[in-house]
Amino acid sequence: MVMRPDAASSVSALDWEAVEAVKAKELAAMTDADALRIIRSLRLFAPAPPNPLNGLGLVEQQAIFHRAPRE
Repeated sequence: MVMRPDAASSVSALDWEAVEAVKAKELAAMTDADALRIIRSLRLFAPAPPNPLNGLGLVEQQAIFHRAPRE
């Protein structure tokens, strides 16, 4: 079956609206515990945030002092 371009775009728009409606229902039904579980599961794939207490080692300090203006 060959669909006209305007018919295909209207089907896509209807599909998109259906997906958005399902997403809205799922979000409305989600509890805080569900959201926290999902966030923690996604964190496995995200890079860890930098630790400000661990970022100033000797090499980093030497680089900073090397760039400092001299008198």
